[in-house]
Formats: sequence, structure tokens, C-alpha cells
Amino acid sequence: MDLTWSQFRRAHTGQPQHEVSDLWAQYKAGEYKIEEGVEIDLYADFNEAYNIVYGGKVVTDDELSASKKTLRDLQPELSPRKYTAHIMDGWTLWLGPTNNALLENHSQNVAFTITRSWWQLFGTGAVRVDIQVFEEQSQVIKVKERFAKQKRLFVRYPLPVMEFKFSKNMKDAPTG
Repeated sequence: MDLTWSQFRRAHTGQPQHEVSDLWAQYKAGEYKIEEGVEIDLYADFNEAYNIVYGGKVVTDDELSASKKTLRDLQPELSPRKYTAHIMDGWTLWLGPTNNALLENHSQNVAFTITRSWWQLFGTGAVRVDIQVFEEQSQVIKVKERFAKQKRLFVRYPLPVMEFKFSKNMKDAPTG
């Protein structure tokens, strides 16, 4: 089994960084075998790659390319259905009192789990987005559960361009 750096690092939690780096070099050279039964967390891999690609983390071009590939590879595996966003799609942002939120594409009846921080990074200024604010987080959770029951909930951030497309002003927004 070929592990990514993230998976390898998680398999060696608790060890000093320099030891893990040395073992990684041995592993890549075929001189070190990882124990069987290492649990692979695809969501953790997706989130780490997402943070590298979109979170402003300083990495080499190779690391950036590898992270983009990881996102492309994991996207279908971590999706409850085949889905592509369209510029004409309508959106609803469901907010409660916590950082956790939902972004619904109501044109296609799917939703993504996001955070307020994600929305500030990607959604601020978007037009054609209805914003629903609840006083209690339980109300947002009910909406989330409804999408989960229908197998229309993506329990991860959406990928720009592929899974969400927002116009930033009415002048640029297409008309039906």
C-alpha cells in the first residue's frame, strides 16, 4: 500500500517530527515497511489537501500539484452522488450561532457542510444566495439531517468551479 505523507504522518502520531521524516525517507526508498492495518482517513486527506490548495499554506510546486491531484481523486469517492455546479444554480446559506453552517444548492437539491470561515473566504459578496439565520444550531442540524437522509449531503467543503460557482455582482450574473 502506498501512503501519502499525511497518511504516513498520522500513522506515526506521537513520534518526534525528525524521526517521522527519517522514516518517511526510508519508506520512499523501500527500506521501511509500514505496519499492516494502518487506518486511512479519506476525509482527513481531503481536508489537508484542500487546506494546501486553497488555504494559503506555503508549499512547493510539487506539493501543490500532489494536493490538487488528491482532491481530484478523492472528490468522487467522498461524494454521495455525481454533481457539478452551474452558474445559474440558486444557493441558500444556513447559519446558526456556531461556526458550522450548510451551503445548499437548491437548484440541484444538495448541500455541503461548511464553516463561517469558509463562507468568508469563498462566498462573501456572492449574489443569488439566500441567507437563513437561526437562533439555535439544532435548526441547522435538522436541515443537515434532511439532506443526509436523502443521501444529498456532502460532508466536506465544495471544490471551487466544479462544485460551486458564484457571481460576485449582479452585472456579471447571467440572466435566465
